[in-house]
Amino acid sequence: DLLLGVIPSYTPWAYFFPPKQYRAIRRPSFTFSRIIPSIPDDDAQAEIEERLASVQTNSLEDEREKTCISSCLKQISKLNDWLGFIVGRVGQFLQG
Repeated sequence: DLLLGVIPSYTPWAYFFPPKQYRAIRRPSFTFSRIIPSIPDDDAQAEIEERLASVQTNSLEDEREKTCISSCLKQISKLNDWLGFIVGRVGQFLQG
């Protein structure tokens, strides 16, 4: 401090009160909320798979597209399971 002339400042960056309804609008804890809300949950995904299965295909290209979408939905389901496992472990770590 003496060499460089730096004076430490303990002034807060911002000083304000939270909104009146802060407790009511606050989001749930990050660790137990869904990380990626764009990935559908199991019920929504089952409904999407049922709708996909009911689609009639007229050409080979349509059948290939249907197969690709089906495999993509399976991967999304697997990712959802992995994310659920990870979030569960994070929750256990934070509780411990």
